[in-house]
Order: sequence, then C-alpha cells, then structure tokens
Amino acid sequence: EPPAPEEPARESSPTNVASPAAPPAQDENAATTSLELQVVGLRYRDGHRFLREGAAVTLRREPNEHDANAIEAWIPGDLAPVQLGFLRRGAAAALAPLIDEGVVTIASCVCCAAEEDAFDVLAVTTLRGPAAVLAGLASALDVGEASLTASRRDC
Repeated sequence: EPPAPEEPARESSPTNVASPAAPPAQDENAATTSLELQVVGLRYRDGHRFLREGAAVTLRREPNEHDANAIEAWIPGDLAPVQLGFLRRGAAAALAPLIDEGVVTIASCVCCAAEEDAFDVLAVTTLRGPAAVLAGLASALDVGEASLTASRRDC
C-alpha cells in the first residue's frame, strides 16, 4: 500500500500576512482607515532589539493554545524577521474573524516610538474593507476620532 501523502508544510514565515483575501477593488463600499493598535509582549521576544519608530511590521494570524484569535507582530531583524509580540487580545478578538473571512485586509502596519524597556508599542495599522465594517471595528475597539486618521507623525 502506498504511503499516505504528506500534508503540505505550514507556512511559518512572517510573510504569511494576516490578510488572506482583499476586498474587490470595484467594491464601492470599500474604504481604508488607520487605527493605533497596541502590540504587547515586547519584553518576551527578540524583536524589541530592532524596534524603531517607523519600522514596518508584518501582522500574521497565528492561533495558539492561549488565544484562538492571536495575531503575531513581526519586525525586520538582522538576517530575517523576528517576532515583536502580539496584538492586544481584545483587538485580535475583534479583527481575527474579519481577517479569516476575508472581509478586512491589512494594508500596512508601522511602529510608533517606544521606550527601550517598554512592554508594548503602538502600531499604526491601515485596514481596508467595507466602510460600515471598519466603522464598527473602530467602535468595538473604542478608538477615538484622532486614531482613525493617525499617521506616523501622530505616534
């Protein structure tokens, strides 16, 4: 009897961005918004050594035994990307189902400045999706008006 085919190896690279599918470009309800989301756990990962204001962050959906909605944050390192931390649990819980269903995509994510021994850092995250969904997400995350138009200079 021939051996069973092996399952394809799971992509473990942080280039496996959290956005599996983009909303249709012709969707008249598609919008883009930027939110300041908190990345936590910096002290427990190597990525904090490479943290600098304006650094690009890759967000990746990665459910784990502690949080089925976990979204990892990766940052460029010396030779390869290194994990910076995770989006705060509440933000991940609101965002993960929208990413998994392809309703919302992550267009970009950029770090704000952080103290050297910081436990967390704000990251300006630009999302694309239906305007009503993005407004509901901002409301669910209790994000103020100023954050909705945040840019690097606001960090």
